[in-house]
Order: sequence, then structure tokens, then C-alpha cells
Amino acid sequence: MWHPAGKRVLLRRMCFDSRRRVWIEAKTQCFNSFAELNVWLDERCRTLWSEIEHPNYAGITLAEALEQEQIALMPMPTPFDGYIEISNHSKVI
Repeated sequence: MWHPAGKRVLLRRMCFDSRRRVWIEAKTQCFNSFAELNVWLDERCRTLWSEIEHPNYAGITLAEALEQEQIALMPMPTPFDGYIEISNHSKVI
């Protein structure tokens, strides 16, 4: 079994690298809402996780590593929503 903290750092790094690839693909898509974009992102990321092999452990994918690590992670009470829309009302003089 891997040390959860060390593996978490590595997985974050791999996710960061994958993020660039995902956004390149996203530019070719057309989304009608943030909800639609989020569904596509969720599906695409999960697909990538099941395709990418863990760099330190041959024969195991990122998805499999995450599944094994789930029991050591703290539960998330609510989904994180980091998006905040701020309306800027400028006056024209």
C-alpha cells in the first residue's frame, strides 16, 4: 500500500498535466451552459484516469489508485463550487 499523502501529491501533478490536454479538447466542443461543460469535464477526466498508468506503479491506472485510496480520504460533505460570478456594472459618463 502507498503512503496516501505522497500518492496524493503525485496524482495532483498528473491531474494538472492532464488538465492542459483536456482544455485543448474542450476548445473544440460547444457547451450551452456551465452545467453541460462540467458534465463533459467529469466524463473526460474519468476516462483519462482509467487510461493513464500510474507512473510509479506499473499495471495500475490512476482510477484504480484513486479507488484504493478512497478509504483513507476524508469524506466531502458537499461538492466544491469555486466559481463566483461577479457582475460589474459600469456607468457610462
